[in-house]
Amino acid sequence: MTAASRELPADRLAGASTALSINAQPAASAGTALLSVLLGAAGPDPAGFRLAYAVAAALLALALPAALRLPGGRRGRARPPVSPPSAP
Repeated sequence: MTAASRELPADRLAGASTALSINAQPAASAGTALLSVLLGAAGPDPAGFRLAYAVAAALLALALPAALRLPGGRRGRARPPVSPPSAP
């Protein structure tokens, strides 16, 4: 979330933080529920765990293109290092 809001002006940070949280929480809940249903339907069969992990990997792969577009990433411009504050 920090990377997504890094380039925003200070007056827009509160709204951006709220919007990111509103989007992230339902997505995390839906992903958890989906994996729980897959594991519950599989019972003690190890194939169910393989399916659940495959679905989780697919969801992560779907999120990768968006993550690579975040500012400040590999392709974003580098920020100068922040020096520690000087002693008074």
